[in-house]
Amino acid sequence: QDGQSLPKGKGTPAQGATLFARHCAACHGVNGEGTATAAGVGPVLIAPDQQGTRGIRHLHFATTLFSFIHRAMPMHQERSLSVDQAYALTAFLLYRNGIIEEDEEMNAVTLPDVKMPNRDAWRSPLETTG
Repeated sequence: QDGQSLPKGKGTPAQGATLFARHCAACHGVNGEGTATAAGVGPVLIAPDQQGTRGIRHLHFATTLFSFIHRAMPMHQERSLSVDQAYALTAFLLYRNGIIEEDEEMNAVTLPDVKMPNRDAWRSPLETTG
């Protein structure tokens, strides 16, 4: 959440667009609309309103998106993306979902500062209500 464990690297939405076409579109659709293929289901990734879906806009922290891309994508080629590629794909998805601007660079400093639409819904498991 705070970015202290994020690796050094950087990426922009423009760089991520090229990577998305190469590494993600086959499963998630050319426009991130999601697909159902013989290999499985690629969920919706780009849907700015995302009502009724559990998409990117429902995440509490942008660092979660980066971490998942870096550790688990592309499917069957996990951890094959460089840190810069993971930042670029994260930037692209955040931009296409209306969360950041087209000219914003994502890195270990800027990514934790991204205000996700659902961030205020997060509560630490250590918090108590009274």
